[in-house]
Amino acid sequence: MASKIRVASNDDQLSEFLFGSVRPWWDRQPWLRRLFVIPLKSVDKSYSRWSKARVSPRRFRKIQERLDREYPPDKFSPANLIGRDKEFNTLMDSFRLHVLRHPMLAKYFGRDELPKAICLAGDSGTGKTFLTMVTLRQMLLEGYRAGVLVTPVILKGSDVYSEFYGKSTRQLGRFLDYASSVPSVVYIDEFQSFGRKVRGETGAEIEDTRLQDELNRWLDKIVSGKTRTLVVVATNAYEKIREDIRRRLTKVSLNDGVTREMLLAVVEDSIKREAWLGLKAEDLLDLMEREVTMRRRASLTPSDIQEIFREVRKSKEAPLR
Repeated sequence: MASKIRVASNDDQLSEFLFGSVRPWWDRQPWLRRLFVIPLKSVDKSYSRWSKARVSPRRFRKIQERLDREYPPDKFSPANLIGRDKEFNTLMDSFRLHVLRHPMLAKYFGRDELPKAICLAGDSGTGKTFLTMVTLRQMLLEGYRAGVLVTPVILKGSDVYSEFYGKSTRQLGRFLDYASSVPSVVYIDEFQSFGRKVRGETGAEIEDTRLQDELNRWLDKIVSGKTRTLVVVATNAYEKIREDIRRRLTKVSLNDGVTREMLLAVVEDSIKREAWLGLKAEDLLDLMEREVTMRRRASLTPSDIQEIFREVRKSKEAPLR
């Protein structure tokens, strides 16, 4: 699907999310809103909420500049997702349907056909985090272009877990309830730290069980409700996650998609980036596969190739330093 997508007008999108079918008078009459802008800012809380969430062209430029600093477009570009077109399109179409509510997707797809909660499952080095960061950047840009202020919520275990009893569950609930109150994309890396199976015998395990029950409650609310929230989690230990949590997630396996053609494309792209044009990609890939298989008895991954090129570059730059 083309990246330049236009949805309903900016103000209509925002008003539909904030007010539903009962829209305030100043939202129905833009000229009156402009006339009474100062009194509205002073006395009407719903107007303040609307104006803060609205993405004006000036605000969009500032947001795009910040995105370009945090996620440089030359690195976090869909063109760098070699062999992951299917997974990328699944994530983007789910975002367009559930968060942007694109009318064309809403017409041809049911709510259950494109998932609201996705689990990227794959071994280390299969590119789970990179895929998510590239996709997240595109989601935020599409949202802002459509006039929807999409909030990214990126969670790790260190953001939630606390040594004080009960605090971890409260912190998780606060994060997740906020995420479901605004158009948002929630990304949880190393999801096994949240959803792993526990027996519930010790105090720490009882706390983990309470936290997982809170997570289940929230996932039910997202999957079956009308919130404009997309959930993406990543894990390299899918089988260790509780079964009832797994049932609420749609699994996208990244292990199955690593082919020799993908690895060869990564090698060719890396050779081109480093300008080492005298090397043959086929011969280099054969050498890498042989060495990695012999040293650690595991298959070569795209992440391995990128790490090998980084190490070779460092060894060449060291004498110059």
